[in-house]
Amino acid sequence: MNSQERFTQICTFLDQKDWTYQPEPELQRLRLMAENEIVVIAVEEDGEYLVFTLPQLLTLPPDHPHYEAALETLAYFGWQHKLVRWQRDPDDGEVRVQADLPIEDSELTAKQFWRTLRGAVQIAQQGQERLQQVLATGQDTSNSQNPGTNQETLAFFGALLQAEDEGGETAVYQVLDQRGGQLDPQLPQVAQTYLVMVSTSKPEMRDTAVGLIENLAIRLQNYPRGRREINIRVAIALYQLVLAARPRETAPLDWAMTQNNLGSAYSDLPTGDRAANLQQAIACYEAALTVRKPDTAPLDWAATQNNLGLAYSNLPTGDRAANLQQAIDCYKATLTVWKQDTAPLYWAITQNNLGNAYSDLPTGDRAANLQLAIACYEAALTVWKPDTAPLQWAMTQNNLGNAYLYLPTGDRAANLQLAIACYKAALTVRKPDTAPLDWAMTQNNLGLAYSDLPTGDRAANLQQAIACYEAASPSKTGHRSLTVGNHPKQPGFCLL
Repeated sequence: MNSQERFTQICTFLDQKDWTYQPEPELQRLRLMAENEIVVIAVEEDGEYLVFTLPQLLTLPPDHPHYEAALETLAYFGWQHKLVRWQRDPDDGEVRVQADLPIEDSELTAKQFWRTLRGAVQIAQQGQERLQQVLATGQDTSNSQNPGTNQETLAFFGALLQAEDEGGETAVYQVLDQRGGQLDPQLPQVAQTYLVMVSTSKPEMRDTAVGLIENLAIRLQNYPRGRREINIRVAIALYQLVLAARPRETAPLDWAMTQNNLGSAYSDLPTGDRAANLQQAIACYEAALTVRKPDTAPLDWAATQNNLGLAYSNLPTGDRAANLQQAIDCYKATLTVWKQDTAPLYWAITQNNLGNAYSDLPTGDRAANLQLAIACYEAALTVWKPDTAPLQWAMTQNNLGNAYLYLPTGDRAANLQLAIACYKAALTVRKPDTAPLDWAMTQNNLGLAYSDLPTGDRAANLQQAIACYEAASPSKTGHRSLTVGNHPKQPGFCLL
């Protein structure tokens, strides 16, 4: 149905109920009165979109004594009502309501039309009454329980955004540290309120505000102090807010970046259902890959492929072999873009992660899988050196030691001696005072190697093993993988 046919259909709906209206067919819109309110209905996008606008509900000038209180109430309306959007024209202060009805490939029914029209009018009238009360008294008594209007949290959020704009990570962490590293779980609701306030009062700054909110989410996700679960859950909520404010249709590349970042946050979440969190992460990465393609955005595509591989590697449910094979495929895809000569650090990350997947693979030839893992770790160690990347070097040395420890073919004693050499190398970097968990893990692994060593002085080997176990306890074996890809942008922003 084209625009003219859709316009005729709307007129038919109104005629059937004997409503009076003023058609403007050349503009594909009409005007009518509903409950004493002006309503403009416009047909857009070749008949696939209807826009219901209620203009001139009232005027909110910036010099009004209760301007900020009214603006906050407008922001709350935007947070509360999903059917409509409240708008304020910054030029003349006009407050209006707009309701969008997408039709696209579906059929528009009379029920949908009347529900949207009446719903928009009802919300507009209720909001108009409340705004008039706020303009008269400066108080919104109906909004006393709204968590999004907490002034202290709103001020805190403003301080975080100001810090992000002016100093990035260092400045944001200073603000957080001043509060003892404690985040308010209501921060996402306040961010929603703040974004609506910016959209209403300074719409030209909305996109910049959205970018700053995403940057702030990245800072919170990576914040090393406070309660990690709360930090990441707040970051997740902020990413979701950004996705709603900046959808794929309007900014596909930014949308894909946020999907990648959201997947990273779900992967990092330390509590809850681990399998469900990783399934969420996988869904986010796969969504990002619908936009990020190897021919148009190869580096971003490779980063998301690596992260998707890591999520599949860590997934604790389902077919373990199938999950790891998915991970291997992702890592191999990544390595078609990340090369040792052009992206050596990312290449090394992926080689390490691929080595871990081969090490864990429960099907196929176990010796062949471990030999592939060894080749990956040794490749990574051509890039990571103890003087330039000591933590990554030590991690990969530990992982390489594990591969030799469990290698079922070849000279067992020689394999274990290689494992011991790797663990000892890792322990030159991993120290109990700076990396106690990693140090203990490697000590435990070293004890396993000495316990199994079939050559040399058996008693001395076991004494060495006992010393390692006692140092490590409590600990566990394991290897480490690395995720890539949530890098903040620096858009620059002036707060209200």
